[in-house]
Amino acid sequence: MYRGIVQERNWTKRGAFLRDRILEHGLDQVTGHGRIWRLVHKDFQPGPQPHMLGETPAQWVEHLAHPNGWWRDTAQRLLVLKGDKSVLPALREMATSHADPLARIHALWTIEGLGALDEKLALERLQNPLPQVRVQAIRASETILKTPGDHRELLNAIHALATDRDPNVVLQVVMTSKILNLPNWKQEARKIVATSNSSGVREIGEKLLTEAPSLAASNFTPQQRSSIERGHQIFSSVCFACHGSDGEGAPLSGSQDLRLAPPLKGSLTAVQGDSLLRVLLHGLTGPVDGKAYESEMISMGANPDSWIADIASYVRVSFGNKGAPVTTEEVARLRAASLDRGKPWSIAELRAAYPQVIADRSAWKLLASKNADRVALAIDNDPATRWSTGAEADPAAWIRIELPAAEKLAGLILEHEKSPRDFPGRVRVEVSTDGETWTPVVETSCARARNEIHFPEVIAGRFVRISRTAIAESNYWSIHELQLLHMSS
Repeated sequence: MYRGIVQERNWTKRGAFLRDRILEHGLDQVTGHGRIWRLVHKDFQPGPQPHMLGETPAQWVEHLAHPNGWWRDTAQRLLVLKGDKSVLPALREMATSHADPLARIHALWTIEGLGALDEKLALERLQNPLPQVRVQAIRASETILKTPGDHRELLNAIHALATDRDPNVVLQVVMTSKILNLPNWKQEARKIVATSNSSGVREIGEKLLTEAPSLAASNFTPQQRSSIERGHQIFSSVCFACHGSDGEGAPLSGSQDLRLAPPLKGSLTAVQGDSLLRVLLHGLTGPVDGKAYESEMISMGANPDSWIADIASYVRVSFGNKGAPVTTEEVARLRAASLDRGKPWSIAELRAAYPQVIADRSAWKLLASKNADRVALAIDNDPATRWSTGAEADPAAWIRIELPAAEKLAGLILEHEKSPRDFPGRVRVEVSTDGETWTPVVETSCARARNEIHFPEVIAGRFVRISRTAIAESNYWSIHELQLLHMSS
């Protein structure tokens, strides 16, 4: 700011409140003083004015030890931009032996900026007695670890610092392991966080392990994105304590095998129908998939419908789950319909009350209007393979499933996450007992990477036909995985 008045004229016209203040302080006279103002104490005595552009790289190296941070930062920037590697011996000496740790850190990063950081220097700095130097050595080592080659010695030295006496060093080990996605970094990080005596390591470490919602490549609406992000905050402050920051269940103290609560990652309860909402509203008791857990899921029903919808939406789209977000209206309807529920749910009740995926697809027979020779790829348990109509945008494409025996059919799931633009647009689902006479069940839009379609009512049938009724953006249609839902009882 270089003028006394920065308001628009409308706010400073005659009679305006600001007009008198401007005149009182003479702000209308403050012009022509350059772009930058500096406020200083009346007794402040400035140091010598820098003239770095007229100096040599060797002189810039000396400034890396200057007590003023602007001098150090500017000298480092100029050295990296200049790219003069003749100063590397002086930089290495400063990085290893200078009395000021800030000078050592600036010298280390200047060497890194010049592309001259090697494992020998990095290993030496990892053993420095000052924790702030060890932290920066770990960070600078990331540049080396990103390059091809055998870096086992450097990795082992970094892993050894996971038990460092300084919490900042420990946290940097976790952060570097995460940003580089090192092998088994999550398992190692969980051990570090669970066994640390530092509250800082435990608190911040849990945040680092908590999975952020993946929204970038998704076709969520702005409202859904906001809900999922709020759910992330709820999970990070409440749910992680039992379910673990990575959704795999928090380990019991002293054990990596026993968990406080069931994993949410890959959970059928999390993604199928309204099971997750029922658990949030009323709680869950008893074993889950045959395994007992120390913590029982208590009811969260005292929270508003919007809170329930937010956390459910986050869980359904995080940890690799492929469910759909939940609306506040859905929660309100289920809450009203289950007012008489006075006890927690059990997994057996939820499974019996809601359609389940038909697990065995080995005896299914499939036909398709296009590329029938590849249609089996839609049920091969490999999300990387697919059946597709091909390059042609065929609005009348269809796929037919024949089951080995009649089932109580309740819905289906179409996945094409690996081909995100290949959604069908709109489909009609029909069911038959003999493959000749077809009963229309539902017609709906399919514009997501994972489309879970529920039938209005359970219908017995042995054949299912899915027909495309409207295309979207002239795309062709791919199915990476096709599943049917049935009532098991």
